[in-house]
Amino acid sequence: AFGGDVERQPSQATFENRLACDSLMHRYQQLVVEDESRTIGRAALPESWARRMQSAPLVVLEADLESRVEHIYNEYVVQPLAAQVDNTHLYHHYSTALQRISRRLGGVRYKRINSLLAEAFSSNSGATPPQAHRGWISALLTEYYDPMYHYQLDKKQPRICFSGSREAVQAYLNARCEPLPD
Repeated sequence: AFGGDVERQPSQATFENRLACDSLMHRYQQLVVEDESRTIGRAALPESWARRMQSAPLVVLEADLESRVEHIYNEYVVQPLAAQVDNTHLYHHYSTALQRISRRLGGVRYKRINSLLAEAFSSNSGATPPQAHRGWISALLTEYYDPMYHYQLDKKQPRICFSGSREAVQAYLNARCEPLPD
């Protein structure tokens, strides 16, 4: 709901061409990707990729709430504003995304998160204190994304082969990802 770019997504053909080019440039026998659905915004992974992802082993990256909030704050707020995305346009983008998941949140949670979002973006200059944004981001993570991820992980439990911190996951993957022969 919130992961899409503020700017337009590439066409399906451009998306698939970029995916093909990037995969051809990949130097390892294994490919590590985020466990996503087949659709990413309006673009869709090719069916063969989606099937492989649905049966691939999973590595779970565990991170505390504070670092996740900081990551999302930088990606969703700091970077777009630094790229000159208008504060009002950014607010409209996220309020529309929040509206799309309002039924899943329920009325009370939706109104509270929507209020936090509006308050955070109330500054016309975009110079809102970071803590204002961290409030709606934290609520969105704990009240929407986390329950959804936990539900999905419970269903995928047999495929989980490793779980740990960023450093532990990096070490695990480094030990198992072999370069392609020259």
